Amino acid sequence: MRLRSVLVIVVVATAALLAPLSGSSSAAGRCSVVTPTKLVIQDLYREVPVRLSSNCADADRVYALWNVVHAKGITDFLEFEANTVDEFGLYWPGRYTVQPVYAWDSQEVWLEQNTAYVIAKCASKLTATTSRAGGKLTFDANARFWSSTYSEWQRRAGANVSLMHLAPGATTWTWVTYATTDRTGRVHLSVAPRSGSYRLMVKETDRIWASYSATVQGR
Repeated sequence: MRLRSVLVIVVVATAALLAPLSGSSSAAGRCSVVTPTKLVIQDLYREVPVRLSSNCADADRVYALWNVVHAKGITDFLEFEANTVDEFGLYWPGRYTVQPVYAWDSQEVWLEQNTAYVIAKCASKLTATTSRAGGKLTFDANARFWSSTYSEWQRRAGANVSLMHLAPGATTWTWVTYATTDRTGRVHLSVAPRSGSYRLMVKETDRIWASYSATVQGR
């Protein structure tokens, strides 16, 4: 675990002093970072690896720096000298912007840099048991989500759980019905099954990813 947050401003300021002074003001090449676009939060802290694109070597990159910006401010940075991989710390759900600071080549000429965006949301789980009686297929399900506030799995109360159907030969799931979880995160749904497959789903929100139960056959 890197304790870098308090050092972000210091490192950026230090790098500013080391920036090329004699280089051209116009960029001659381009250096990019390659980031994941979606991240799942289910730990107190996670280090996310980020690598340089091959265009950095093509541009003869010597140094490159990006800030990692969240709604809370600059949360980390990505610094590349001899290394081609660095990591940033993931704490909170939301959008992270990997924002260029500067980069230069061996001739002390500025390089263009890309901006990358990463969406992080909390993990969710939807487990279900099924039973059949009286011509009905019944799901008894339990919904949970990872709380980034308390760093633990919690009951997902008040969530709408949809029952989805996939017809034989189809590629798109269709909605059948829904029910809302109780205060313990549990929900009960029944259907007169048709041919094909069934599963449950909780849609994603602005802070939590979607979750699905295991698929079961209808009839």
